[in-house]
Amino acid sequence: MSTQPNNNPNNSISWHSWDESAFKMAQLTDKPILLMISAQWCYWCHVMLEDSYVDEGVVNHVNQNYIPILVDTDQRPEVNFRYNVGGWPTTAILTPHGGMLAGATYLTPDQLLSMLLEVTEAYQQDKPGLYDRARELFLQHQQRASRVGLSQVSTEIEPRLLDRDLIDSIARMSIGTYDALHGGFGYDLKFPNPHVISLMNYFFQQTKEPFYEVIIRKTLDALTTSAMSDSEEGGFFRYTKHRDWSDPQYEKLLDDNIALSSAFMSAGIALEDPGYIRFSLDTMQFLQDSLYDPKSRSYRGSIGADSAYYGMPPVIRSSMESPEPDPFSYISSTAKTVSLNIRAITAGLTPPLDESQLNIMLTRLYDQVSSGSSAHAFTSELTGGQTNLLIDLAAVIETLSLGIQNLIIPKLEWEPKVKSLVEILMETYYDERRGAFFDTPDSKGQPGYMAIREKPLPDNIVAIKALMAYQNAAGITEYADAIRISLIAFLDVYGEYGEHSADFALLASQYLDDIGMDNISA
Repeated sequence: MSTQPNNNPNNSISWHSWDESAFKMAQLTDKPILLMISAQWCYWCHVMLEDSYVDEGVVNHVNQNYIPILVDTDQRPEVNFRYNVGGWPTTAILTPHGGMLAGATYLTPDQLLSMLLEVTEAYQQDKPGLYDRARELFLQHQQRASRVGLSQVSTEIEPRLLDRDLIDSIARMSIGTYDALHGGFGYDLKFPNPHVISLMNYFFQQTKEPFYEVIIRKTLDALTTSAMSDSEEGGFFRYTKHRDWSDPQYEKLLDDNIALSSAFMSAGIALEDPGYIRFSLDTMQFLQDSLYDPKSRSYRGSIGADSAYYGMPPVIRSSMESPEPDPFSYISSTAKTVSLNIRAITAGLTPPLDESQLNIMLTRLYDQVSSGSSAHAFTSELTGGQTNLLIDLAAVIETLSLGIQNLIIPKLEWEPKVKSLVEILMETYYDERRGAFFDTPDSKGQPGYMAIREKPLPDNIVAIKALMAYQNAAGITEYADAIRISLIAFLDVYGEYGEHSADFALLASQYLDDIGMDNISA
């Protein structure tokens, strides 16, 4: 079943898109909003859509009392960042103006109906009380968002320091979760954590300590020899349900596989191990064979979990129809894939895309964001709604800058074009007052939590990388202050981002290396 909004009565509930018209309808009819955040690759999202949301009692109650909105997390990451309540599917009930009333993840039909009935009754009997609570939650969310940044860039009372000791402490926290028995990090659900692997790669390159080599090899060998790796069709699954890398959740995500291919490449270079290089290139080939859309010259976001297919022996799988990929492609992920191919060429490898293909794709990416108006998700026939996300512009700037730096595209022609994109980045998304980057343009007039300007760490990592890459390509230091302040802006919150804290530590290390210093302050 598609996770796209629909108006087909045969699909039980006529879902609306997240847009102004849905909120206007909710306000005119004075009905709360039922928000489901789903994903094309999410197994339990499809179960809930095909089970809970076709239950007769649920359908009748929703149609009478709610305005249902269905959001795909990959297509609208900015909505997901603000409203996700702990996983997918997210089930949230909002006021007609977008305030949070209740939230859960996967719910059976009975659980969902119970939640809906409870909120409906409270909405009818104590609406002022619900609105007061929603307002409190809004202010709490707003306060959390405001923690990212300096008190004021020019008047910070106590200097904030980011140094090698802090980076070492982040590495130690990652090492503390290392599973010495099975490799990887963590002891329950086992995610591959490519950002942590990349941080271990960095420390091995810097220190040559055998300890880091053991962690890297144990983890990468486990990934390649366990059920996490699809030995038949390539690529890695999202996670396994046990610490010994058994019983995988079978979805394959583009961003995960990009990060894993990069981690294998770095390890192969650092350890001089051709086997890891081969796995990196094989994973890149999987992306090309399974997720590349030649019509739009872009990469689709995922292949959904299908245990009925992936759980079969190869001889049976060969006679079955393989799962369909996400029909949508994504600007930022396509840019990251292009960057991965450029890195491979720079390392003397032969990736799926040659220089002429990269040149064409770099031009396509520039065209998608150069007008200042972009759609994060698109197909060859359909452009999604205008989103203008930081992540897209930043990823394209980084990729184009790498293209210039590595002579894929000519500097004389392309440096002024990239400079114009950097100017849009700084004018539209950078917080001149407190540092770091907002994930969306000015959010005035947006409903609910969308009115809160957020600075997600993963998006900011891409933005900082973009400025670093552009400075290296252009041979300038114009944005050094913005890079320094944006890194320091996350000192109070980086630890809340899981494996992305390792990515933060790696980026900070690389920046200190670039400027030849052991610390930065603001």
